Amino acid sequence: MIVNPIKNTNYPQSICSNQSYLWNGIVQTTSGNYKDTFTSFLGCDSIVTLQLSLNPIKSFSFSQTICSNQSYTWNGISRTTSGNYLDTFKSSKNCDSIVTLNLIVLPGNNKSSSFSKSICSNQNYFWNGKFEYLSGNYLDTFPASNGCDSVVTLQLIVKPVKANSFNDTFCANETYKWNGSDLKNGGTFTKTLAASNGCDSTITLNLFKRALPSVLTNVSGNNIIALQNNAGYQWYNCATNQPILGATNQFYEVKSSGSYKVAVTSSKCTDFSICITIVDSNNINRIHDHSASDLHMIYPNPSNDFLNFIPQSNIVITQLVVTDAIGKKMNIPIEKMNATHFILATTQLESGVYYLTIHRLDNIKEHIQFYVSH
Repeated sequence: MIVNPIKNTNYPQSICSNQSYLWNGIVQTTSGNYKDTFTSFLGCDSIVTLQLSLNPIKSFSFSQTICSNQSYTWNGISRTTSGNYLDTFKSSKNCDSIVTLNLIVLPGNNKSSSFSKSICSNQNYFWNGKFEYLSGNYLDTFPASNGCDSVVTLQLIVKPVKANSFNDTFCANETYKWNGSDLKNGGTFTKTLAASNGCDSTITLNLFKRALPSVLTNVSGNNIIALQNNAGYQWYNCATNQPILGATNQFYEVKSSGSYKVAVTSSKCTDFSICITIVDSNNINRIHDHSASDLHMIYPNPSNDFLNFIPQSNIVITQLVVTDAIGKKMNIPIEKMNATHFILATTQLESGVYYLTIHRLDNIKEHIQFYVSH
C-alpha cells in the first residue's frame, strides 16, 4: 500500500494597511495566517497557508502660518486661505505616506489701504519721516504684533499756486491805488487772492515812481520861458486858472498884464510852475524867477542854513513869502535886520528849488529863485 503525502505550503504576502487581499473567496484586511485546501494530482489535499502581513501607512501633519497678502505652495498649488491640505508620498514599502498641511492665514493688520491728501504747491506734507511736496503715491509700512505688516499708501495731490507779476509807474505828484491803499513811493507790493482750488494766488506789483519835469521858468523881454526841454507845454492864466487857447509852446509871449503859469508834461507826468506876475508889457523885466536878480542881492545861493536877502534900495517891501517848486508856501523864520537886509532860516527846508516872492508897496510882485543844499 502506498500512502501519498499531504503537502503543506506557506504563501507569505504583504499589503498596505489601507488595502485588502482576496483569499479563499474572502477579502482579508488584517494580518494573519489563512489556509486554503487544494486537491493534488495524487488525490491528496494540499494545504496552502496565506501568511498575510499589513504594512502601515504613515500619516503626519504640520502647520504653516502666512499673512493674508502672502501665499503658500503645497502639492503644486498656491494656497491663500486657511485650511488642511493633504499630499501623498510613496514609502520604501510602496505604501503611501500622507502629509497634511495645516495652513493658518493671519487676518487683520496685514491689510493694504490708501488715502488721498491735497496740498498747495507752496506747502509740503510729512509722511514716512520725510516732507513730500510732489504729486505721487507714497507707501508706509506699520508692523503688527502678529508679524504681519500693514501697508498704507498716500496718494498726494499737489495743486498749483498761481503767481503773477506786473510793472507799473506813477508820477511823483500822484498816489497809486493798490489793494485798498494809496501808495506814495515805489517798491514791490504783493496782493493775495483766494482761488477756486483752495490755494491762494498772488499778484506782485513792481511799482516805479516817475520823476516830475522841471517847472522852472525864466523871463526874457516879454516872454516867459519854461526851462524843461523836449516836453509838452500848456500855459495858464492864473486869475482864471484856465488854459490859454493855443499857448502850447515852450515860451509864452505876454500881451497884457496878469499872472501866468505853465503845465509841463514829460514821460506822462505833468507839473505846474509858480505863477509869474506881469505888471505891464513895458515893465516886463521887473519880474524875476531866476536864481539871482540884477536888481536885488541874495546870498549864499545855494543856501545851507541861512539866506541873506538885500533888496533894491528904492523899493518898499510889504511881505516876503517862500514857496517850493509847486507853489506850496513854506513857513520858515524871516528876520528883518533893517529896511534893506533880511535873513531867512533855511535849515528846516529840504534840499531843492524854492522861490522868494516879494510883495512891494507899489503892488508889484517879484520872484527870485534860490536853492537849498544840505
